[in-house]
Amino acid sequence: MLELKGKKKFFFLLVLFLLFTTYDRKSEIFTFLNIKKIIFINDNNLEENVKYEVINYLNKKNLFNIENDKLNLYFDKSQWIKSFKINKKYPNELKITIFEYKPIAILKKKNKLYFINDSFEVTNKLVNQRNNQNLIYIEGNYKKDLFKEMYFKLVNFKFYNEIKNIKLLNLDRWELQLKNNIYVKLGNYEILNQLNTLEKIINKYKNLKYVDLRNKGRVIINDK
Repeated sequence: MLELKGKKKFFFLLVLFLLFTTYDRKSEIFTFLNIKKIIFINDNNLEENVKYEVINYLNKKNLFNIENDKLNLYFDKSQWIKSFKINKKYPNELKITIFEYKPIAILKKKNKLYFINDSFEVTNKLVNQRNNQNLIYIEGNYKKDLFKEMYFKLVNFKFYNEIKNIKLLNLDRWELQLKNNIYVKLGNYEILNQLNTLEKIINKYKNLKYVDLRNKGRVIINDK
């Protein structure tokens, strides 16, 4: 005769229980499956208020009556959550793996610093100035679509990792400060041509201090 052990025995007994028991959700018959332990994985930026709402919802559930649509409503309130995955560990443990947007820049706004995530949203998450994660600082009038377009152009250049600050000016014009204190003024025209010119200048001049590309067809540099 086949002998059932461990998990197989548990699920066999569970199936028998289901066959001979009428499940009434309101009466919460399956109390042995009530969630007692919730583990979040990779929740580095998950907002505490969202996390609290998720925990509060799950504390009233068991492993059989979790509604993913309901969880989605809570996680959609977060500015960091791309998606999530749940794993049930019977009889009463739930693991939630979070897939987050990543911070790509820091916006200075009214003397406070906020993360910009890789969905290009300015989040409500304040930045600890002592832990800036080597991200680019942004100042000025942030426009999501404009920054997104510029970002995807900038990341293709070697000097991107050397950018320390970006100042967003009127007329959709930008100024850059590199980590070696090179200041760059960009014009409002053919941005890819400007960035290509800037990379050539950076590679050519070793003691570069200042580059002005505001006027099309003219480059002003200071390498002294």
